[in-house]
Amino acid sequence: MAWQIDFEGEVYREVELTLGLAEQIDAKADSRWGGILTNPGATPGHFAVTVAVLHSDRTGEPYQAVLERVRAFTWDQFQAAYKLDAEPDDLPVEYTDGFPPEADEPSTAT
Repeated sequence: MAWQIDFEGEVYREVELTLGLAEQIDAKADSRWGGILTNPGATPGHFAVTVAVLHSDRTGEPYQAVLERVRAFTWDQFQAAYKLDAEPDDLPVEYTDGFPPEADEPSTAT
């Protein structure tokens, strides 16, 4: 299960989470490692802390300011921002016999 969070024009994906950021989220959310990786949207507090840590790290905005904005989310805003089992847009979605479709052009020169 991969998760993705869209917040204020930025996209945060599970696969991009560093151990350092996971450690910060874990400490601020008073949670366990497994919760961060499997479902940061499991509780409102965990989601808010996850978004605030990630957004603050990427943009340099103060953690507390981001946290306050996320905590003001409505249910609709949460549902729009958080996706569980998200696949990045650049991955193929159809496979034939377990293989992705061939690219139109080779990605490397021979």
